Amino acid sequence: MKRVLLTVVCFILCLTLIGCDKGKTNDTVETNEPETAETEEVTTKDTTDDTTDEPVVDPGEDPSVSLNSFRQSMVETTELFAAAYIGNTDTMDDVDPIPWMKGKVPDLCEDLPFMTAIPEENIVGDHFGELYCIVPATEDITLDVSSIEFDGNDIEVLYKGKPGEPILLFCNKDGYSPDVEVTVTKADGSFVLWYPQLNDDFYLDGAYDLDGVDVTKDFTPYAELIENEYEYYLNEAGFWKVPEALDLVDTSWEATDYCIDGTEKAYYLDIFADNVHVIWNDGVDEENHSYTALWTLKVVDGLTVMEIDFGSFEGIRTYPVLITSEHNLIFFSQDFLNDDIHDYEKLSRVLERTYG
Repeated sequence: MKRVLLTVVCFILCLTLIGCDKGKTNDTVETNEPETAETEEVTTKDTTDDTTDEPVVDPGEDPSVSLNSFRQSMVETTELFAAAYIGNTDTMDDVDPIPWMKGKVPDLCEDLPFMTAIPEENIVGDHFGELYCIVPATEDITLDVSSIEFDGNDIEVLYKGKPGEPILLFCNKDGYSPDVEVTVTKADGSFVLWYPQLNDDFYLDGAYDLDGVDVTKDFTPYAELIENEYEYYLNEAGFWKVPEALDLVDTSWEATDYCIDGTEKAYYLDIFADNVHVIWNDGVDEENHSYTALWTLKVVDGLTVMEIDFGSFEGIRTYPVLITSEHNLIFFSQDFLNDDIHDYEKLSRVLERTYG
């Protein structure tokens, strides 16, 4: 039941994605002390503990140090490789891969210096499209890349790797996805195939062995990517703004998602002075489901968020929110400020106003 309700929450997240369960009944959160939707100014407290009993090694001194340290996170796991979605160049113009990546995900590049030390010979594909960073879990695992046709048949080998070497891969630029196949080969000759792409919810698709076990470590910096999207809407798109509480009270919104398998999912949001009512249909059956919770608009560290109190079910969740100048569209995203990303929810979503 909890997972289905969590799926509801995902509807209020704008550009991507959802987890669904079958045959669930409607649920409502009730409270005896409703809050108002007035905007509040909140300053978060830095709880970082600067003390440590262990010596700190600066991985920036040598990229191999950060690579070896990163691989330690995959020791004694089923993971054969790690992969991160970096972003899409959006045009067919070539980019300079390393500077472009630094500009797109600076925090990730700073945390993992080996990424910006990947040599040109290990940068695969034309320099546009979707960019992925792929790292073998051990020094004896090899990555090879082939282009594929729409039906999945191999066309040509794009890259023959050397054991243990990470790569940057540009792909999915020809109008269909995926358009490449990555072969991950262990020292004993066994291998798995991986097709770099994002799923319906814009999370990284994994690779699976013959037993159905996911062998992928996803280190995509989702919080950074969502923050980039938010900043684009607010500062570059030209018609989005930070809402006030009165912009949202007594309004209704809706959105429809169309999945690769043909499933259609509908979401409806009714915002009142004290509570927000969510109605959704996950495409599994004809019956709608609903959830009601308290909400308020707050400013946290300069960021306007819609705080929703799901009580004992989910606790308090916060969603950065924007609205168009004409008040006809609303944008919600997961909480990139606190890196509070839930992979059963869509990363972000835009809804269209239907009332108010």
